[in-house]
Amino acid sequence: MNTNDLAGGQTLLGSTAPEELLAGEAPLITDWAPVVTDGSTSYVKFEVVALTAAGAIAKFDPALTDGTEIAVGILSQPIPINSNTKVAYFCGGFFNHEILTWPAALTTLAQRKAAFLRTPVYIGELSN
Repeated sequence: MNTNDLAGGQTLLGSTAPEELLAGEAPLITDWAPVVTDGSTSYVKFEVVALTAAGAIAKFDPALTDGTEIAVGILSQPIPINSNTKVAYFCGGFFNHEILTWPAALTTLAQRKAAFLRTPVYIGELSN
């Protein structure tokens, strides 16, 4: 996966593989939320995330029942293991499920679409 800084506008000289984040047309909507990592948890770029009851970024886990079983967005940047900051995430758009990082239990397109039912996040696949 290409790790160019999507939000910062950094580019590398030479050839790069494009990140095929979008799978269709829908308004891209972004928001931000605080995140505190515990020294062992990190997040990768384009990871599907949830929010805690306090409104902080958390790992999306469909097996839990504490609010983090509800997917709310997709991180725009990675978050290192020792962070106490605000982070941007996509909370609306039409995304390619294959480039996103999902919990291991969600392996099919149908399962991944279901994670974002009744939200402005649409999940699809590329068809070329």
